[in-house]
Amino acid sequence: MAQTRTKTTLSRSHPELAAQWHPTKNVELTPDQVVAGSNKKAWWICTEGPDHEWEASIGHRTAGRGCPFCRGLKVSATNSLASLHAEIAAQWHPAMNGSPIHCHSAV
Repeated sequence: MAQTRTKTTLSRSHPELAAQWHPTKNVELTPDQVVAGSNKKAWWICTEGPDHEWEASIGHRTAGRGCPFCRGLKVSATNSLASLHAEIAAQWHPAMNGSPIHCHSAV
C-alpha cells in the first residue's frame, strides 16, 4: 500500500516563520499557500530592524537560516560601521572607501 504524505502549510508547521512573512512583497502568496521545505522563494521581514527585509527560499528558512542582517551577512542601518562605531566611521575616507553606512562592523 502506497503511503500518502500530507503537506502541512507553513503557517501551521512554523507559525514563528509565518509571522516573519513580508506583508506586501509576496504579492498574492500567503503562508497558508506554501509548505515547509519548499524551494519557492519568498520575502521575509525581521522585527530587529526596520530595514531587515530579504528574499530566501522557504526551505532555507525552515532549515534554520534566519535573518542575514542579524547574522552579520548583510549590512543594515542597525549593524553598519556608522551606526555601531560612529567614532571610527568619522575617520572613514569616503572617496577611498565608499560610504561607512554600507560597511559591516566586524568589531
